[in-house]
Amino acid sequence: LLFQDDLLFPHMSVLQNLLFALPRSPRAERITRAEDALAEAGLVHFGPRKPHTLSGGQRARVSLLRALLAAPRVVLLDEPFSRLDAALRAQMREFVWNHLRRAGVCAVLVTHDVADVPAGGETPTNTCSPSVTSRARLSPVMSTPSRAPPAASTASANPAFSARKP
Repeated sequence: LLFQDDLLFPHMSVLQNLLFALPRSPRAERITRAEDALAEAGLVHFGPRKPHTLSGGQRARVSLLRALLAAPRVVLLDEPFSRLDAALRAQMREFVWNHLRRAGVCAVLVTHDVADVPAGGETPTNTCSPSVTSRARLSPVMSTPSRAPPAASTASANPAFSARKP
C-alpha cells in the first residue's frame, strides 16, 4: 500500500526504513538490495539520512522503494507520483512500472493524472461517487466517461479528451 504521504518512520534512517520492508534474509544481502535500490532511484548517499532531512520528492522516492522492496504480490498506489516534479515523475513512473512488470506484481493505481497510467494498463475504473460508474479499457473510459464531473475534469486537464454530457 502506498499513499500520497510518504509515511516513513521518522526515527529510522532512510536505509533502516528500506531494511524494514525487506523480507528476512542475511543482513548484508538486505543492505546490498536496499543500497542498490537507492542507487537506481538516484539516492546513492541517502542511506544514513533521516526522513525529515529529505525533500518531498526524495521522501516520495524512498517510500516508493520501501513499497517495492517488500516484494508484494499486489500493490495499491494512491497518487504515488503526485509529489514529484515533471522530470522525476516520468523517471519514477518508468522505474515503478518496469519493476512491477519484472516482478509480476499486480497494481491498482489511484490517480488524477492520466499520464500515470502505464501503457497497456488494463481495466481502469472511472468514478464520481461511491458507486462505480464505468469499467473498460482506458481509451473508452477516458473518451466517453459516463458522468460529468470526471469527464469535465479530464477534459479540462487534457484537451485531447472530449467530455460527453450525461
